[in-house]
Amino acid sequence: MPSPLRVVGICMVFAVFSVWPSRLKGDPAKDIPTKPGEEMLRPSGASANKPVKFLPATKEQSDGAIAAAKKHAAEIETAMAVTFGTIETPHFLIFTDWDKREYDFLKTNVEGAYVAVSRQFEIPIKDNVFIGKLPIYMFAKHEVFKKFAKDLDGFDVPENVAGYYSGNSLGFGHMVMWKPDIAAANGNTKAAERQWAYVLTHEFTHAFVARYRTNAFIPRWLNEGVAEVVAYQQFPRPNVYLAVRDRAKQKKSFQDFFVDKGSLLAEDYHVAQTMVETMIVGNPKTFLSYFNDVKDGMKPEDALQKNYKTDLPGLETAWRKYIKDVK
Repeated sequence: MPSPLRVVGICMVFAVFSVWPSRLKGDPAKDIPTKPGEEMLRPSGASANKPVKFLPATKEQSDGAIAAAKKHAAEIETAMAVTFGTIETPHFLIFTDWDKREYDFLKTNVEGAYVAVSRQFEIPIKDNVFIGKLPIYMFAKHEVFKKFAKDLDGFDVPENVAGYYSGNSLGFGHMVMWKPDIAAANGNTKAAERQWAYVLTHEFTHAFVARYRTNAFIPRWLNEGVAEVVAYQQFPRPNVYLAVRDRAKQKKSFQDFFVDKGSLLAEDYHVAQTMVETMIVGNPKTFLSYFNDVKDGMKPEDALQKNYKTDLPGLETAWRKYIKDVK
């Protein structure tokens, strides 16, 4: 079996890979977070050429994974001199130093994210795509979050990062986040919590996709686009379409957008979102068939031709028509 490659998904938006950006009147692009999400995926030769199909975990496998996650969390407590409370929900293991009075908030939001993503992929909510449960490390302080990222995941997290997903090409991974950043939201607790929940949903979508069907590599624009669609459906943001229309007017072609060349630019995230929306709006089942084909190992361009009878330039043409009228 090939050694798995690490993948780190990062969300930069105000509370969970993130901070609210400064806003300038008259510029719609300034009314959305600087960087709503980033998935730093590296395809392995194995997953790119011959995807490994994920089978439902046995009880023994699930129990073993949960026990291993708890053991690892205990080791992290010692290494980082933190004390975790453990929250176990149907799909998650949350290791946190938050106040116990906030546990219900965590339970509600993580399971809410699972519901949103499972509905998008038409998976019964009772089903579990993970082996065991997905570990999430929730820290109260940003400095502890940063230390974990550097010491445990080898990631020098930027100041405006609020959370990320780290995993491997076999679908094993964990999420790391810190508390809603009320100060960055100018003291608006509800706005901070909403932004936190947006990023939680975005990053969890990456974790879900990593374990969905196979370990096949998903193009960055598609991976980020799906994550943005799911998060936006739950927590709509102002002026997204206005900003995308403005971006479209500034660029003659978006064909380079479909080529994986590293991290997306901040302004690319809502382009990715609306590209995926363009594919979904006509028939969500057609999009699911397309996504499943890609996950099962078909080249994205071939899956596009099979399901939509078009190519990437054709998708861009449809996208420009879509964003022209969408509100």
